[in-house]
Amino acid sequence: MSMEIPRSKPTPIDLGDIGATTLPAAGWKRHFWALVVTWTVVAGGFLAWELHDQKVENEAFIRHTARLVCQKNILIRRWAAGHGGVYVPVTKETPSNPSLAGVKDRDIVTPSGRRLTLMSHATITRQLRELELPEDSVLVHLASLKPLRPADAADQWEVAALHRFERGETEVSEMIITGAGAHMRLMQCMKVEPGCLRCHGQQGYRVGDVRGGVSVTVPMAAMFLPTNANSIRLPATTGVLWLAGVVAIWLLARRTGQQFRAREELIDRLTQAMAEIGSITGLLPIFAWCKRIRDDREGWIQVETYVSKHTSAEFTHGICPDCEMKVRAELKI
Repeated sequence: MSMEIPRSKPTPIDLGDIGATTLPAAGWKRHFWALVVTWTVVAGGFLAWELHDQKVENEAFIRHTARLVCQKNILIRRWAAGHGGVYVPVTKETPSNPSLAGVKDRDIVTPSGRRLTLMSHATITRQLRELELPEDSVLVHLASLKPLRPADAADQWEVAALHRFERGETEVSEMIITGAGAHMRLMQCMKVEPGCLRCHGQQGYRVGDVRGGVSVTVPMAAMFLPTNANSIRLPATTGVLWLAGVVAIWLLARRTGQQFRAREELIDRLTQAMAEIGSITGLLPIFAWCKRIRDDREGWIQVETYVSKHTSAEFTHGICPDCEMKVRAELKI
């Protein structure tokens, strides 16, 4: 004899939303590398920006240096021209200037018999520069489109600058990259002043005309730049920060991955438990007298056997007080 006893179904737990927040290991690896790439772009952009700022500062520093050299040489020229030239003794290093052959009183003799010759401002500037800086450092050139000396002829860059002076500009500068390295070239305009006409009046110049320009070439390698140390220290510092950021990202990704893997294991256990609990829901055929349950594969089995088979539950056996009294009565104990 058996009877069908309805059993209430447990409320199922929806694990869909929980599982939707998990990511496979490969997904977290992709996220890790995406964060590393993003951090690399940020660090690289910061480094590029700082290096660009340093380059701008270096160029401004060199341009300022070249401008000071130009202004000093223009002042020397103006001083010499304002005095109508400077007479110096004729020597092997300073012979009579053939470019001034048409100038009156180019050569004079003092009452004591000492021979003197007129030194042009270009010669004064050149000799002062030779005494001031090494030959391979800052270079100064007095350039003109109509030079008295062939050595004062303008090169291609200076010719372009002199034409710009004729159009009204007063200064031209540019960073030039050559096989010898980077150089800052700067040129300032020189106009004809009254004192210049003694030497250059024979060339047809008038006061106010563009006479030429003072051209200065400053090698970047020859200059001490305040930001040179930063140019070395900044990439190293950025590299250390980048590496620290990558390590932090890796630690965060590792910890997050561990947390999600633990979450996935918990969800798997819950899912398995719900599947086992769900296997004994519904109507169970149980014999009214012996309380055995009918199993489709094994026939009639004990309740505890059936539950242990379909769930993780375990049973212990004991004896209740009523049964103990019955047993004692039957055994006459």
